Amino acid sequence: MTTTPVAPSLIATLPGRYYTDPELFRTEQERIFAHMWFCAVRSADLAKPGAFRTVQAGRENVLVTRTRTGAVKAFLNVRRHRGARLCTEAVREVRRNLQCPYHAWTYDLDGRLIAAPNLTRMPDVDRSAYGLVEVALREWLGYAWLCLADEPPSFEETVIGAAVERLGDAAAIDRYRTLFHTWLAEQLREPGGPA
Repeated sequence: MTTTPVAPSLIATLPGRYYTDPELFRTEQERIFAHMWFCAVRSADLAKPGAFRTVQAGRENVLVTRTRTGAVKAFLNVRRHRGARLCTEAVREVRRNLQCPYHAWTYDLDGRLIAAPNLTRMPDVDRSAYGLVEVALREWLGYAWLCLADEPPSFEETVIGAAVERLGDAAAIDRYRTLFHTWLAEQLREPGGPA
């Protein structure tokens, strides 16, 4: 077999085992996905209240939804009473609430438990204690970013700082933000656009 020499300016890739080794994968799950911010969904994909996406974030499945007030929120996609997934589809839109398909526990789009069968016969169950578990979320430049850590690192230092460092100047981000907002405004005016 003939090999082609690699130009010195190209950066070599990691050896193949780094992509398949179970122990390295476990370490990545713990050190990266459990503690760092990462881009999960485009904000435009959650155009209306009730729109949601489910994403795999390391070992966790996360539900990202747009609330009735227009905010984007993220929650662990876990039913609080039985521990299985609340939303089984990757993409969907609901009219008002999120409801467990098995036991009908019902959550508002902001994660609050609002109804459950026989809840009135269970006075020891505090609804406020059984809402969905919120995941840290930041919207930035048209994307929703998640962090599973109990105490997320500074978004400004880690994500925005890394972007500025890679681009070499903060003005590039401002130009992108302006272009993105112009594009979004045009899309919102077009029939069939994201809103």
